Amino acid sequence: MTLEERLARLERQNRRMKCGLALLLVVGVAAGLLGFSSQDAVPDVVKARAFHVVGKDGKLLVKLEDVGTGADVAGTVTTLNSKGQELVHLGLTTDGNGMVTTLNGKGQELVELTATLDGNGMVITRNGKGNELVELRTAADGEGMVRTLNGKGQAIVRLGVIAGGAGSVTTLNGKGRELVDLTTTKDGRGAVAIYDPSGIRGARILAP
Repeated sequence: MTLEERLARLERQNRRMKCGLALLLVVGVAAGLLGFSSQDAVPDVVKARAFHVVGKDGKLLVKLEDVGTGADVAGTVTTLNSKGQELVHLGLTTDGNGMVTTLNGKGQELVELTATLDGNGMVITRNGKGNELVELRTAADGEGMVRTLNGKGQAIVRLGVIAGGAGSVTTLNGKGRELVDLTTTKDGRGAVAIYDPSGIRGARILAP
């Protein structure tokens, strides 16, 4: 084989090598684009037993998971602070009703939105010791009622509805006995009743 033939052969091999490298480069770019596209694709449905959202430091911030067994199985959503303490919890009560609870940094409940045993809505606020301070709920007759309580859980003021359908405001002592009652009479007049500490009604003021 002459020198010219050898040079021609080397040139052909060089051209084939360049074509092969170019083809590999094209395949590699295409594969990368396909992988990037598949990562960015938004699926129609994502199913899992739980989802955990963590911060840059790896600490858990939000939990979406299921809790309970039997008929009480339900999804819950919980947010946490940087110390791993729950701040907001969306879940269910032991009797299967929905519930939203906010907590302080010590894990103590502050506000609770839930349902009463008869299925009506209820809102309760608590102090840092877990004692109820304000309660919004339905009374036994199905009407709305608001109660404020002292730090011992004793009702102090009650706003509600009397049997005739009119509004009433009642103040109570620490033992649950009425002290002052603002309400209406059967004929629709405003009335103020005052009670002694034993619960006996004393003076009563009626509108003319």
